[in-house]
Amino acid sequence: FQAEDGIRDLVRSRGLGDVYKRQINDSSLFVSGSKSIYDGRYRPKGTGLSWSINNGLNWNYINQPLDENPSSGVYTYETWGNQDSVAFKAITTEIYNISYDLDVYGNYLYATSFAGGLRRFNYNVENPAWELVPLPMDDQFILNCNEIDLSIFEYDPVNPPEGNDNHKAFSVHIIENIIWVGTGDGINKGIIDVNNNCIDWIHYNEDDGLSDRWVVGITDQMINNQKRLWAITWDPSLNSAIPHTLNYTDDEGESWNTINFFKDIGAIVYDLNFDNENIFASTSLGLYKNYNGNLKKTKKNTRTRCCAHIKYGNLSILIDTSPDIKNQFLNNKIKSLDAIIYTHEHADQTSGIFEMRPFFWKNKKKINIFADSRTLKALKKKYDF
Repeated sequence: FQAEDGIRDLVRSRGLGDVYKRQINDSSLFVSGSKSIYDGRYRPKGTGLSWSINNGLNWNYINQPLDENPSSGVYTYETWGNQDSVAFKAITTEIYNISYDLDVYGNYLYATSFAGGLRRFNYNVENPAWELVPLPMDDQFILNCNEIDLSIFEYDPVNPPEGNDNHKAFSVHIIENIIWVGTGDGINKGIIDVNNNCIDWIHYNEDDGLSDRWVVGITDQMINNQKRLWAITWDPSLNSAIPHTLNYTDDEGESWNTINFFKDIGAIVYDLNFDNENIFASTSLGLYKNYNGNLKKTKKNTRTRCCAHIKYGNLSILIDTSPDIKNQFLNNKIKSLDAIIYTHEHADQTSGIFEMRPFFWKNKKKINIFADSRTLKALKKKYDF
């Protein structure tokens, strides 16, 4: 969209920063925004959502969902269904409050946020307001509308035992009136009541066959006239952004199958798409497609992470250490390293630092590192061991 269409001016005036888009149908487009702030370290913050229901001719905007500070305690009490005292921890900051994923059912836009949980608003009213949507607690298998035990239920997206990983929402996907929400503790299947938009939930996790706890992506595939649901999962105990595993179910979550291909090659899976039985996966290591039931890299669209190598005589200099740097070393036959220049401290530029150890073992000398003071400080703090 050009400036006259409104989106660029909207981005500038609202300060949306980086914009992520999702096409809902032929005439509607929804985008969520984020940007990084620096207060001793870089941290992401959400900047709100915008949407157009007429092919981008006009745009609307709503702020990132924030709760008012409670007059006492840390909880705000909201209405859900026929119950008017459901406890939600008040989220009063935009830091880590980013709308990662969006989907629509009826008049409602649903958004997932690591800090803010699952929320929705009616985008067809003049002044829409965010509404909190409860999800089961970590130890709950079912959470039905109008049957929430208010004496124990607390919506709290912080680490257990204080809070619940299942309240950290990452992904959302809606098929007719069934909503799937991926969280830090598996995946939730919700049945949306077509009359009042209240939702009954079933909660699935590793105990039900998922390979990993965090479900960071959800999509569906039509295969042999049957819907197959896919989940992109990640194991947070690895303390690294990679790798991802694929899970799928043919019986709406009752059982799950696992594909470890991307876990085995150390790849992040960004998205999946399908052409009948064919699977296409965009990943940190390139575009992959299945051949005769096996996933293989296509010859086009091979993408590596950000880094560069300078060779001058016998001098070997590396710019940044990306997560896939080992494969880049092998593919380019780089066998020596004298120095590293870091452009900045983001994980995409630094998390491959562990792969520098073979050069130290081989040469028995330290590798010189060059960076600005902020990046050096961040590296020493993050990799202090």
